[in-house]
Amino acid sequence: PEPQYRALEPIPSTYCYTFCYTRQEMKHVQIRNNTYHYRRRIPKQLQDYFNTPYYHKSLSTDKNISTALSDKINITFSNAIVMIKLNMAPDLGDLNTCVPEPRKRTVSFADITTEYLKAATLSEARYKKVSYYCTVAGDLLTGSMNQNKLDSFKVKLSRLPKMNIHKYKVMPTSTLVQMDIPDDQLLSVKTKNDYIKTINSISKFAHQREFTDREFSLKLFAETTAPRDQRQSIDRDAIEQLITKARSNDLSLVYSLLYFSGMRLSEAYKCSVSNVDGVKCFDLTDRELKLKTSASYRVIPVHRDIDAESALDALHRLKSDYVTKSASKEFGALGSLYSLRHSFVDHLVKSGADTNVVSELAGHSHKTMTLSRYSKGFDVNQLKETIELI
Repeated sequence: PEPQYRALEPIPSTYCYTFCYTRQEMKHVQIRNNTYHYRRRIPKQLQDYFNTPYYHKSLSTDKNISTALSDKINITFSNAIVMIKLNMAPDLGDLNTCVPEPRKRTVSFADITTEYLKAATLSEARYKKVSYYCTVAGDLLTGSMNQNKLDSFKVKLSRLPKMNIHKYKVMPTSTLVQMDIPDDQLLSVKTKNDYIKTINSISKFAHQREFTDREFSLKLFAETTAPRDQRQSIDRDAIEQLITKARSNDLSLVYSLLYFSGMRLSEAYKCSVSNVDGVKCFDLTDRELKLKTSASYRVIPVHRDIDAESALDALHRLKSDYVTKSASKEFGALGSLYSLRHSFVDHLVKSGADTNVVSELAGHSHKTMTLSRYSKGFDVNQLKETIELI
């Protein structure tokens, strides 16, 4: 006759330990500072049920009590493994009394900067700059954040060029750090330190949000030269040659405009021409304009050598990238388009102009005692007299 088969009943978990656990004296137990501690790696079969690779529990200062507690934990682990083998859900209730060691969270630098920018309270201009810093840093800081990576980033930061030089704008950051950039085209100490301050702020944020287990930091770069030495000025004769030999009449007018007004290129695109107390001026006082700083809102008397309307018309016929690129090629080793602004300041100071007046014309912050309707402390006629010194 056909043999009869009987399905086996699952073994109740309460009896599993009677055949699966063999007691070993104080297994997984260590003593530190007169206290017994239980510590073991989560068995492979149970790793899907835990979010940490180890379990840790402080037991007792008494050996007998610690032995009993460690036996109970071992039995729970052993029973759970048997239940897994029997295709049953493991009972891990007793292990809830154990304290799991915290697993370090691995959060990428890119994710940290994303959260940082969401939480940061910054002005629009500062937000744009910090976002750019984060993008550059993200190209060099891949994966999670740690001190070794930050130290390496600081070294690479020293090799980056100024990004107002057109030929470098189109190159990836990873390529730029491998190039031999001329010293006069490298980032200024001020800019590098602005990067460092931003990275330190992000690191502090990451630690506060528990994205990292500690707060990392970088030291600022030391100032090696005085601020005046860091600026690149071009002498008057060389500027006249650049203006005369510009590749087009429009560029010639733009170079003249920037040199004789001291404006930033972005300001020149935004300014208008107005008459202030009988003096024709480039007007940047409209508070609807988005300028670099509060000191940038000012009037600049038109220099005698400039036809203001013609110069602005020529500027608006050209794109800013074209102007910057052309200047980089034509100026060569003399400097960049921004050197015209530096030259404006230096030539006025060397001509004996009051430095506070020069600061106002250039849109630099300075302290004055009074405010006027059109300027922050100086009569427009005084500004006109000063600007005519170059």
